[in-house]
Amino acid sequence: MFKGVAKSSPSRSSPSRGSPAKPSKSSTNELAVLISRMQTNADQVEKDILETQSRLKQDSSNHQKNKAFEFQTENARNLKEAETLLKDLFLDVDRAKRLRHPQAPEIEKDIQQLHDRVTQLCAEYRALYEQLNVPEVGPRVDWARILDQKMKQVNAGQYGPGMSELEKQIAEHNILQKEIEALVLNDPDFQHEDLNFLSRSQRYEQAIRKSSLMVMKLREYGIADPEEIYWFKSFVHRGRPEPLDLHLGMFLPTLLTQATPEQQDRFFMPAWNLEIIGTYAQTEMGHGTHLRGLETTATYDPSTQEFILNSPTVTSIKWWPGGLGKTSNHAIVLAQLYTQGQCKGLHAFIVPIRQLGTHEPLPGITVGDIGPKFGYDEMDNGYLKMDNFRIPRENMLMKYAQVEPDGTYVKPVSDKLTYGTMVFIRSLIVGDSARSLSRACTIAIRYSAVRHQSELKPGEPEPQILDYQTQQYKLFPLLATAYAFHFVGAYIKDTYHRISGDISTGDLTELPELHALTAGLKAFTSWTANAGIEECRMACGGHGYSRCSGIPDIYVTFTPSCTYEGENTVMMLQTARFLMKSYTQVTSGQQVTGMVSYLNDLSRQRIQPQHVAARTVTVRINDPSSLVEAYKSRAARLVESAAKNLQAELNHRRSKEDAWNRTSVDLVRASEAHCHYVIVKLFTAKLAEVGDAAVRAVLTELCLLYALFGISRNAGDFLQVSAFSRSPSLKAASLLANVLQMPGCMDVIPISSWL
Repeated sequence: MFKGVAKSSPSRSSPSRGSPAKPSKSSTNELAVLISRMQTNADQVEKDILETQSRLKQDSSNHQKNKAFEFQTENARNLKEAETLLKDLFLDVDRAKRLRHPQAPEIEKDIQQLHDRVTQLCAEYRALYEQLNVPEVGPRVDWARILDQKMKQVNAGQYGPGMSELEKQIAEHNILQKEIEALVLNDPDFQHEDLNFLSRSQRYEQAIRKSSLMVMKLREYGIADPEEIYWFKSFVHRGRPEPLDLHLGMFLPTLLTQATPEQQDRFFMPAWNLEIIGTYAQTEMGHGTHLRGLETTATYDPSTQEFILNSPTVTSIKWWPGGLGKTSNHAIVLAQLYTQGQCKGLHAFIVPIRQLGTHEPLPGITVGDIGPKFGYDEMDNGYLKMDNFRIPRENMLMKYAQVEPDGTYVKPVSDKLTYGTMVFIRSLIVGDSARSLSRACTIAIRYSAVRHQSELKPGEPEPQILDYQTQQYKLFPLLATAYAFHFVGAYIKDTYHRISGDISTGDLTELPELHALTAGLKAFTSWTANAGIEECRMACGGHGYSRCSGIPDIYVTFTPSCTYEGENTVMMLQTARFLMKSYTQVTSGQQVTGMVSYLNDLSRQRIQPQHVAARTVTVRINDPSSLVEAYKSRAARLVESAAKNLQAELNHRRSKEDAWNRTSVDLVRASEAHCHYVIVKLFTAKLAEVGDAAVRAVLTELCLLYALFGISRNAGDFLQVSAFSRSPSLKAASLLANVLQMPGCMDVIPISSWL
């Protein structure tokens, strides 16, 4: 396929003038293997192209004769395979360049020609069949368009394959998780040292070294999608924090979602190249979750077309942003915007904080590290104080709201448009709850399988502590919880991508529920996982207290998620506001959709907690779908109860604020019940998607275990909705004990054994 290149060995032409040395034997062998693999892949792409061309021609003829298509599935499969192989070819040609293959540029041209032919076939495919018949992967943040524009402006070939080259994203938009894992685990540059005996400063230095290397590898492998970056980073840092977390996780995505094209031209590629390293400075000494209370100001000066940023009080000093202490030279700062004498609320500004050459703080900037913390030693959380610090007007992120040169303020279409980054991070926390809990479960369950202790019967060998039902009762429900959260995290991620696509077209219909759902699930999953990780530590006895067990690090790394990106109680109250609004809509005769649609039944089936016998729900306790109905009834009861209590407070002529505060405990309980219902519902729905009968059987046991454990822990709620003819705690506990003895629960492997 490649012109003038042997299939089994690289060219033996002499090195060009100035070459430092002849290739070594090992590099020659590597090149031979590389070229052979590329030749095989290129031949297969050529074969896919020729077959697809022929079949497209036949189906085109069928279409003209009003006959059915014959080869749509085969063509889709060929195009998908071709795009996957092209991705590998682009990666391999970059490796050939690094190994100084003299014909690498010609090979790259051949690959590009193959790509162009496949792209043309994709267009023909779409024109013929009207839509691509390939597995749906969902929309994503459009890094592709931006990277394609910039690739040609920077060192050609440095960043691997362009991510914008896939027309209509016919190929998979992610490098699969296992591929990313293999890239990291097979890379000798990523050796995982024992961190337990390193100081805080040594941990930071180790993390920043890995982070810098990681970014170089991201360029080398052409990884630019936020989710792909997230997975790559997870394998490199093994779930631990690192100084570039906010740069990669918030600074870059915020530029992409809230900056104008001109601002992206100015800031994105320098940030991607690490010429600019950014953080996200929102939280202040005095305020965190209460965004309206933030005190940092940005006052517009039309005479110079600049914003003047100030930290007017001690409580207005930015406090806690990761990467701010030592690493970052820029920050996206959230500040109250003042223009023409009026406050226009919170807006985001790109603020340089350190000299690019010397890394010294700029005049008017006071910045530093906040010092030791409970954990997170690798992260340089910092503080930032600004004193009459000026930035150009163009440094305000203006994709939605703008300030014109004369100071005129242009409102966004909706204030909700700026929710994107916040919702994205909260959706990641849901998935991280599953991963962190599964890591702790992996350690605790494996420890319990090898640890022998005491006697079940006198004179017999000491059994595994996993044989004790008390140990199973501690750990197996947590394992089931990890799986439940895993499926919920995947659902939230997919929903976020889908709704993000709607938002980009101006459709904000589903955004309020997504915002409420991510807030509540972020709180519910992080609270539960945090407590579960500690339970796993205690289940390992004294050994669990040793940092060498791994669990203490998991705990101190994960526990901040209960407070960052929104303190959990406040998050639950945000969800409660949406629930109360939905309840009001239902009582006024409207229908609600989405995860709150169960409230529509209230008009037909009033819930009266004080008269339990008036309403009976038949629950088949060994049927997951029936348990979903029980959780639905519980959620509906608690939502209605909270709404009635809130109205009762208002009837006593209390202000809305006082009434809300006096019923806040009920409101949080309603939100928790709603989130619990959503999780059980999604776990149960996932069972129907599993094709493997054996896997489905095990997951069904875990689903039952999760749901029944929740019932036993919240027996009073379920009794009040008459979900059971006798005490739910007794009935659930009886079946729970049976589920614990099922073979699947004894044999199941925790999700994150790779960690």
